[in-house]
Amino acid sequence: MNAAAPAAPAPPGFEAFDQLATMVALVRPDGRCLQANSALENTLGLSRRSLQRGSIFDWLADPGQLRETLL
Repeated sequence: MNAAAPAAPAPPGFEAFDQLATMVALVRPDGRCLQANSALENTLGLSRRSLQRGSIFDWLADPGQLRETLL
């Protein structure tokens, strides 16, 4: 069994989020990911950079309710 590659370090000011076992993503109202912690990276199997290129709405099977809440 291969171990997951270590997550990229968090940018300054966001290091504490990487200490959490809970998945955390900071997103803009349009769904663009600004920051993701290592727990989210590991759970989704995507790098922080990949997550920041995408939208949180792409990660959910039914993003309608979240979209309504954010917008």
